[in-house]
Amino acid sequence: MFLFPFSFLLLGSRSRSVEFAPQILDHPSNLVVRKDQPATLNCRADGNPAPTIEWYRNGKYVKPSKEDATSQPTLLPDGSLFFLRLSQEKGKSDEGVYHCLARNHLGKAMSKNASLYLEGKALKNPGVFAIVVTFMKKPCSYQHFVPSLFL
Repeated sequence: MFLFPFSFLLLGSRSRSVEFAPQILDHPSNLVVRKDQPATLNCRADGNPAPTIEWYRNGKYVKPSKEDATSQPTLLPDGSLFFLRLSQEKGKSDEGVYHCLARNHLGKAMSKNASLYLEGKALKNPGVFAIVVTFMKKPCSYQHFVPSLFL
Protein backbone atom coordinates (compact mmCIF):
# COMPACT_ATOMS: atom_id res chain seq x y z
CA MET A 1 0.00 0.00 0.00
CA PHE A 2 2.92 2.33 0.68
CA LEU A 3 4.38 1.75 -2.81
CA PHE A 4 1.15 2.61 -4.68
CA PRO A 5 1.14 6.38 -3.91
CA PHE A 6 4.87 6.55 -4.64
CA SER A 7 4.44 4.91 -8.07
CA PHE A 8 1.59 7.33 -8.82
CA LEU A 9 3.92 10.26 -8.17
CA LEU A 10 6.49 8.82 -10.55
CA LEU A 11 3.93 8.26 -13.29
CA GLY A 12 2.46 11.73 -12.77
CA SER A 13 5.81 13.45 -13.09
CA ARG A 14 6.68 11.40 -16.16
CA SER A 15 3.44 12.40 -17.94
CA ARG A 16 4.32 16.09 -17.50
CA SER A 17 7.66 15.58 -19.20
CA VAL A 18 6.30 14.24 -22.48
CA GLU A 19 8.44 15.64 -25.26
CA PHE A 20 6.84 17.32 -28.27
CA ALA A 21 7.85 19.38 -31.29
CA PRO A 22 7.54 23.17 -31.17
CA GLN A 23 4.39 25.03 -32.06
CA ILE A 24 3.98 28.79 -32.46
CA LEU A 25 1.54 30.26 -29.93
CA ASP A 26 1.95 33.97 -30.71
CA HIS A 27 2.72 35.01 -34.30
CA PRO A 28 4.32 38.38 -35.18
CA SER A 29 2.07 41.11 -36.63
CA ASN A 30 2.70 43.72 -39.31
CA LEU A 31 4.13 46.94 -37.88
CA VAL A 32 4.56 50.45 -39.22
CA VAL A 33 6.79 52.34 -36.77
CA ARG A 34 7.55 56.04 -36.37
CA LYS A 35 11.14 57.15 -36.72
CA ASP A 36 13.15 56.78 -33.47
CA GLN A 37 10.39 54.74 -31.79
CA PRO A 38 10.80 51.21 -30.39
CA ALA A 39 9.22 48.17 -32.01
CA THR A 40 8.63 44.57 -30.94
CA LEU A 41 7.86 41.63 -33.19
CA ASN A 42 6.21 38.96 -31.03
CA CYS A 43 7.00 35.28 -31.21
CA ARG A 44 6.05 32.86 -28.48
CA ALA A 45 6.40 29.12 -28.92
CA ASP A 46 5.80 25.99 -26.87
CA GLY A 47 7.61 22.67 -27.01
CA ASN A 48 9.36 20.16 -24.81
CA PRO A 49 12.24 20.55 -24.59
CA ALA A 50 11.78 24.30 -24.76
CA PRO A 51 12.49 25.44 -28.33
CA THR A 52 15.13 27.95 -29.34
CA ILE A 53 13.85 30.91 -31.36
CA GLU A 54 15.54 32.20 -34.49
CA TRP A 55 14.50 35.23 -36.55
CA TYR A 56 14.75 35.79 -40.29
CA ARG A 57 14.40 39.02 -42.31
CA ASN A 58 13.65 38.64 -46.00
CA GLY A 59 14.67 34.99 -45.67
CA LYS A 60 18.09 35.71 -44.12
CA TYR A 61 19.07 34.86 -40.53
CA VAL A 62 19.03 37.80 -38.10
CA LYS A 63 21.74 37.65 -35.43
CA PRO A 64 20.20 39.47 -32.46
CA SER A 65 21.89 40.69 -29.31
CA LYS A 66 20.83 38.76 -26.22
CA GLU A 67 22.10 41.24 -23.63
CA ASP A 68 22.53 44.79 -24.90
CA ALA A 69 19.19 46.53 -25.57
CA THR A 70 20.97 49.36 -27.36
CA SER A 71 22.22 46.91 -29.99
CA GLN A 72 19.97 46.21 -32.89
CA PRO A 73 17.87 44.08 -32.53
CA THR A 74 17.56 42.29 -29.17
CA LEU A 75 16.14 38.81 -28.57
CA LEU A 76 13.80 38.93 -25.55
CA PRO A 77 13.46 35.96 -23.16
CA ASP A 78 10.03 35.02 -24.59
CA GLY A 79 11.47 34.86 -28.14
CA SER A 80 10.22 38.26 -29.34
CA LEU A 81 12.50 40.58 -31.30
CA PHE A 82 12.92 44.09 -29.86
CA PHE A 83 14.20 47.16 -31.72
CA LEU A 84 15.11 50.23 -29.67
CA ARG A 85 14.84 52.20 -32.91
CA LEU A 86 14.76 51.01 -36.49
CA SER A 87 17.89 51.39 -38.54
CA GLN A 88 17.30 53.18 -41.81
CA GLU A 89 20.87 53.37 -43.05
CA LYS A 90 21.27 52.25 -46.63
CA GLY A 91 22.35 48.62 -46.67
CA LYS A 92 21.62 48.21 -42.93
CA SER A 93 17.88 48.83 -42.87
CA ASP A 94 15.79 46.83 -40.40
CA GLU A 95 12.74 47.15 -42.63
CA GLY A 96 11.49 44.01 -44.29
CA VAL A 97 9.47 40.84 -43.91
CA TYR A 98 10.21 38.83 -40.75
CA HIS A 99 9.32 35.41 -39.42
CA CYS A 100 10.46 33.41 -36.42
CA LEU A 101 11.45 29.77 -36.32
CA ALA A 102 11.08 27.67 -33.17
CA ARG A 103 13.21 24.55 -33.07
CA ASN A 104 14.07 21.63 -30.80
CA HIS A 105 15.42 18.13 -31.52
CA LEU A 106 11.90 16.90 -32.37
CA GLY A 107 11.19 19.43 -35.09
CA LYS A 108 10.58 23.04 -35.96
CA ALA A 109 7.69 25.45 -36.47
CA MET A 110 7.66 28.64 -38.53
CA SER A 111 5.51 31.67 -37.78
CA LYS A 112 3.48 33.67 -40.25
CA ASN A 113 5.30 36.49 -42.02
CA ALA A 114 5.11 40.03 -40.63
CA SER A 115 6.22 43.24 -42.34
CA LEU A 116 8.14 45.92 -40.43
CA TYR A 117 8.37 49.38 -42.02
CA LEU A 118 9.06 52.98 -41.06
CA GLU A 119 6.07 55.29 -41.14
CA GLY A 120 5.99 57.60 -44.14
CA LYS A 121 8.03 55.37 -46.42
CA ALA A 122 6.44 53.71 -49.40
CA LEU A 123 5.75 50.06 -48.75
CA LYS A 124 7.55 47.77 -51.16
CA ASN A 125 5.00 45.00 -50.89
CA PRO A 126 1.95 46.11 -48.93
CA GLY A 127 -0.06 43.09 -49.98
CA VAL A 128 -2.55 45.21 -51.91
CA PHE A 129 -3.08 44.77 -55.59
CA ALA A 130 -4.08 47.63 -57.87
CA ILE A 131 -6.26 47.24 -60.91
CA VAL A 132 -5.25 49.60 -63.67
CA VAL A 133 -7.94 50.47 -66.16
CA THR A 134 -6.96 52.14 -69.40
CA PHE A 135 -9.54 53.64 -71.71
CA MET A 136 -8.62 53.91 -75.35
CA LYS A 137 -10.39 55.67 -78.16
CA LYS A 138 -10.83 53.34 -81.04
CA PRO A 139 -12.40 54.44 -84.28
CA CYS A 140 -15.69 52.77 -84.77
CA SER A 141 -16.68 51.77 -88.27
CA TYR A 142 -20.06 50.65 -89.38
CA GLN A 143 -21.78 49.97 -92.64
CA HIS A 144 -24.97 51.67 -93.52
CA PHE A 145 -27.45 49.21 -94.83
CA VAL A 146 -30.88 50.05 -96.13
CA PRO A 147 -33.02 47.05 -96.71
CA SER A 148 -34.50 46.94 -100.11
CA LEU A 149 -38.24 46.69 -100.09
CA PHE A 150 -38.50 45.95 -103.75
CA LEU A 151 -36.48 43.32 -105.44
